[in-house]
Amino acid sequence: LAAMASKEIIHAFKWHRAFAKLKAPAKEVEPLSRYTNFTLNHVWEKFDCQTTLLSKEALVAFGEAQPGALRA
Repeated sequence: LAAMASKEIIHAFKWHRAFAKLKAPAKEVEPLSRYTNFTLNHVWEKFDCQTTLLSKEALVAFGEAQPGALRA
């Protein structure tokens, strides 16, 4: 049993060494190169309705407080 286990371990180390030789070295990546000044403003412009929602919310509150003020 012990002889069989040691053969398996030796076999595993042989394959480990073989694949270690073929493994490409890891690329050195400069840490700051992963971060850019890229923003998603061009995407968010489609969904930027916060100001209109806030103005509607303010007008509804104002209209409830003074109903005659908004009628022409």
